[in-house]
Amino acid sequence: MLRLLLCPALLLTLTSCLAGPDVRVSAVNLLTAKTEVADNAGNAVAAIGYLKTRLISDADLEGVVAEHDAELWYVAETCETHVKLGTWSYLFSNGENSYTALLAYKDSKSGSYNLASRPEDICIIVGVGGMSPLANARSRVVRYALPDSLIEELRSYESEGGVVDLKLSPVCEARMCRPTFEANTKSAGWATTAPIWFAATN
Repeated sequence: MLRLLLCPALLLTLTSCLAGPDVRVSAVNLLTAKTEVADNAGNAVAAIGYLKTRLISDADLEGVVAEHDAELWYVAETCETHVKLGTWSYLFSNGENSYTALLAYKDSKSGSYNLASRPEDICIIVGVGGMSPLANARSRVVRYALPDSLIEELRSYESEGGVVDLKLSPVCEARMCRPTFEANTKSAGWATTAPIWFAATN
């Protein structure tokens, strides 16, 4: 039986939603060249300097999305210093409960974090959000420790200029791809408000 907890939006806190789908990180790759990331629905972006992160869920999150006309979302932060990572918060579906998240390896604007010079574990939450209170669900916090090989790759990329950029692909712009949204988070405790529409952040 899939363990999926549906929670009212005003109660979306880590303590009130302890039970949830298990999500794990299966692969993380640094995009060192401009790369298109897309799904079967035609949503696509071109990204560089992002960690392409594959997530596997034991729950049918897409089933909840379809039933309640909701959207998938995720948030990520550094586990120790609780700095929010730049993301493209639309979660690309690969089918069979597999998803792709994009995480900027550094904040190229404010410099609030840099996983190349200040590596930390990454903490991720995946969820479903919608207008109906029954369409809100979230996973447990997933902690991912950067392997030494990835840290070395990040440092090498940083020494070469470390470009971080993400844009809608031309095909996506032509298709008027659906917008993405971000769940506002307070770093301490992962308190979450209802989703709001937003643009990608670095």
